[in-house]
Amino acid sequence: MFWVHKVLKPKKNQFGIVGVQVAGNMLHLNVLIRDKANVHRYFYLQSAEIPMRLSDVERQKEDSITVSTPMRDD
Repeated sequence: MFWVHKVLKPKKNQFGIVGVQVAGNMLHLNVLIRDKANVHRYFYLQSAEIPMRLSDVERQKEDSITVSTPMRDD
């Protein structure tokens, strides 16, 4: 938002964040800008990966899970 205000110098209500989308571990930033001709323009600005790691509780759950297969006599 800093660069939009610095470069384009939009007036009040000419700039707004359209949406922040989270898909899995990706974060996407989209904005809507109204130009001098009063035309709205939609821009996809950035995507970033959200680093994720298991908490200690989740790790303990995974460590305690065991899979047993049934024994069969053929």
